[in-house]
Amino acid sequence: MPDEVVCAIAAEDYATPLPRDSYCTGCRKVFYAAVCPHHSNGTCLAGIVLRIEEHGDAHCVRCTGFEPWFRRVEGYLSDPVGEEDELLLLPVLRRAPGTCAQCHAQWAGWHYEQHCSLACVNAWRQEVLVRRERREARRAARDLANLQIHH
Repeated sequence: MPDEVVCAIAAEDYATPLPRDSYCTGCRKVFYAAVCPHHSNGTCLAGIVLRIEEHGDAHCVRCTGFEPWFRRVEGYLSDPVGEEDELLLLPVLRRAPGTCAQCHAQWAGWHYEQHCSLACVNAWRQEVLVRRERREARRAARDLANLQIHH
C-alpha cells in the first residue's frame, strides 16, 4: 500500500455527520459500506477495504496485526482498546491536514508528506516500534495464559 494511502487515512476527517465506516486503499475514499455499490459489488479490485468502527470517541480498525497490509498502516494505528479472540481493535490516529504526524505543528509540506523534520520522523518511527512491542508482548502474554488454561 503506498504511503500516500496511509497518509490519506490518517488525515481523513471522521467528524462528518455522514456514517462513513470504511476506507478503500485502492481509490482512497472513505465511504459508507451499506450504500456504496462501487465497493459492495467488488468493482474496486485495486485496493483493500478497511472497516472503520466507532469505539467511544475513537475510530478503529479491527484486525489481527498479521494482515498483509498491516505493516504499512500500523504507524497510524494506536494501542488496542479492545480484543476479541485473535482480533485487536486499534484506534486510527488522526491529525489535521497540514500538520506534522508527530508534533502536530502546522507546516507547509507537500500534500502526502507526514513529518516536518527528520527528528519527527525518527520520533514517529520509535513510537511505532514501541506500540509494536507492546502489541507483541500483550499477544505473547495472552498466548501463554491460553496455553496454561488448556494444559
